[in-house]
This record gives sequence, C-alpha cells and structure tokens, in this order.
Amino acid sequence: MRHLLSIFFLASLFACSGKTEDSKEVEKSARQATMERTTVVYVDSVRITEFERQILGNGKLRAKRSAVIETGLSEPVRTLKVSEGDRVSKGALLGRIDDSELRLSLAEAERDLEKASVGLRDFMYARGYDGGLSDTLKVPKDVLRMGKIDKGYEAALTRLERAKLKFSKSVVRAPFAGVVADLAVREHHRPESGKPFCRIIDDRVFEIVFSVLESEVPDVTEGMRVRVSPFALSDREFVGEVVSVNPLVDENGLVRVTAELRNTDGLLREGMNGKVVLSRVLPNKLVVPKSSVVLRSGGRPVVFTLNGDEAKWNYVALGEENSQSYVLVPDAEGNMPIKPGDVIIVKGNLNLAHKAKVKVGRTNKRKRRKK
Repeated sequence: MRHLLSIFFLASLFACSGKTEDSKEVEKSARQATMERTTVVYVDSVRITEFERQILGNGKLRAKRSAVIETGLSEPVRTLKVSEGDRVSKGALLGRIDDSELRLSLAEAERDLEKASVGLRDFMYARGYDGGLSDTLKVPKDVLRMGKIDKGYEAALTRLERAKLKFSKSVVRAPFAGVVADLAVREHHRPESGKPFCRIIDDRVFEIVFSVLESEVPDVTEGMRVRVSPFALSDREFVGEVVSVNPLVDENGLVRVTAELRNTDGLLREGMNGKVVLSRVLPNKLVVPKSSVVLRSGGRPVVFTLNGDEAKWNYVALGEENSQSYVLVPDAEGNMPIKPGDVIIVKGNLNLAHKAKVKVGRTNKRKRRKK
C-alpha cells in the first residue's frame, strides 16, 4: 500500500511540473507575440519648459452688481412695462403702482402740516415772538422745541415725508442697466406679501466664489489668473483674476476665494456652477503629458521612449502634477532616465512591452477654445 502511494505522489508531481512548463511556454509565446506585433503609437518630444502649477476648485457664479427692487407698497400694479429676461437701461420705467390712495395720503399729510404750522405760530405769538416761524433765530431753542411738540409740528412733518416717500415708490425704475429677473408681480394684481417687485442683474461682470485648502492659500494672491469652465458650457473657458482672499479659515480647513470675470459673449448666468483652475507658472521643469505615464510592476510609473522601431521601457519618478502633465524628477538614486529631447510615446502605450515593435501614427491635435 505504501509503495502504491509513493508511485501516485511521483506521478502527480510530474504532472504538475509539466503544467508549469506549459504555462511558462504560453507566457513566453505571448510576450514574443506582443513584441512581434507592430503597434501604432503617437509620440512627443520631452523638453524643459514652464509648468503650470494648478489649484482646482468648484464655485458658483454671481453678478458683481445686482439689486432687489422693493416698493414696500400693497397697492395693485397699474402698469407693468417689463418681462423676465428684458434688458433695461439705467432709469428705465419698470412699472407703476396704483397711486390713488397714495395721493390722498399725501394731501392729508400736507394739510396736517399746515394745521400744525398755524398752531405753532399762535404758540409763538402768545409768548411775544411776533416773527412767528419766519424768525425762529430769536426764539430760544427750548421754547421752539416745546411749541413744536405741543402743536404736533414735528409729527406732522414726519408724516408728510413718509407720504412723499411712499408716493415716489409708486413709479418703479431700474437703478442701473441690466437684466430683469425674478419678476414677482402681475398687472392689476396686488403684490404678494414679502416678495419684491423684481431683481435687476448687471450681467457684464460676474464673480465666482470657491474654496481652497488652507495649505494652498500661500499660492493664491490677488490678481492671480484663473480659468473658469461652467458645467453648462463645457466647451468654453473664461479667463478672470482673483480679487479677494478671505483672511479666515473655516471649521473645515477651507478658505473662501473670489475671482472676477467679464461676460463678453453674454453666455454666463447668475447661479451657474463651474470648475475653477488657478495657475502659477514654474520655470525650467522637465514636463511630460499624463498620457505618457503608465503603471507597471506593482504600480511603478513607466514612460516608453521611442528607440528606432521599438518601445523602450523606463521607470520614472514623478514630481508635481496638474490636470494635463507631470514633472519628472530624479529617482532615489539620483537617476534621470528621460532626458530633454527624448521622443516619448503618449498614446498607444497602455499594453506595450519592453522592446515591442511600434509604428508612429499621425497626430491631430485640437485646441480648446478660450475666452
């Protein structure tokens, strides 16, 4: 029995050894096939150039100047001259409020003031001041003040000023040029309680407010260039600059930054969300596109260089990065396998092996539109 088990063990070991040898042969054949197959790749030259250090964020657009138009009146709207989205000039008539009751209130206030003036004049004459109200410099201040209070002069004057103010609000005009938004009234209807007449938005200049990490604040300064890409206009990019940096850090370790940009094409709208990129240029860096870097052997970054009709495998050390590029730096031993002027593979490199046969294809680069 022991003899039979020994024979079975040896047979099994031999079979496993055969499978291992077969597996190695398959892997070797696969590598050979990869090297013999010609892959179309696209290349670029490595050079010492400026590197754009980027800080990324998301923000919301708001008009630099906007106004909520409120009348504070409960009377019906008599005429309405605008609709939402209308562009208006400074001082343009937006609408009129029914002023019938306001006229009556104004006339009543004027009569009350006149009555109080007569009473105050009589008060002055009774105390021997013949000049009355026209000669108040001769009247002691305490006597004049007592007379105004006693005859209700100051209260009547306040009521008149209030009546004039309310009457003036019956004519609604634009405080500056802009676009009508959030129109909340209808002709011949009373305005809803607590709602404004409308808003006027000056859409020529917008601000975008976003947050950066407190560790990034030293790299953010007023006047710094920013690029804004609204999510709703993904193919457009607008250029602006930082106008303020909040000196406070919030409880999440974030700092609020405000940038300003011009709405040259009229495409930006209040409340739009977008991506913000702040840029600082670092000179004299060895820069490669992100697409040229692939991961091999446990996640180590590799860049393939073009060596005749073959791809050469190079381990690299990566420094700073932005949305498009990496900076190459010396590795732990101080080696720099990629040199300025080397031709590197930037596309078609995902499945390449060392010394794989390659053929360079033609590139067709598209430039992104900028504003």
